[in-house]
Amino acid sequence: MYPGRKAQLYLGFKAMIVSLLIAFIAISCTRTIDPSLDYQGERTSIGEYLNGKLNIMTWDEAIMTWGQPTSTFEGDEVFLGTWGGQKSGGAIFPINKMIFIAPIESGWQLRLTFNKKTRKLASWQYKKW
Repeated sequence: MYPGRKAQLYLGFKAMIVSLLIAFIAISCTRTIDPSLDYQGERTSIGEYLNGKLNIMTWDEAIMTWGQPTSTFEGDEVFLGTWGGQKSGGAIFPINKMIFIAPIESGWQLRLTFNKKTRKLASWQYKKW
């Protein structure tokens, strides 16, 4: 092997690692369906949207908007549905001759509480991580 060949191989290896890192991060950052996206073609925040739907949105409308909830709970006067999505991935960090992988997790949870008698939205909670 000639003297410059080792340096060329090392640079090629680094370029490959960087390419894999970029691809891995791009794939990891793709989202599940997140309720903070567009509503009926209008760009709005989840808070603005749901505040406008208090005492208006029905359980059936919520299911049409977000699909079946991941969990439900029924109380004496209210019932609630929880929707959510989670994405796991990782980031690759090459340091010297070692490669480290760090887990990355993101997701969202939407909890809607409905009045049992009227079946209308009474309150909501949303969190994103």
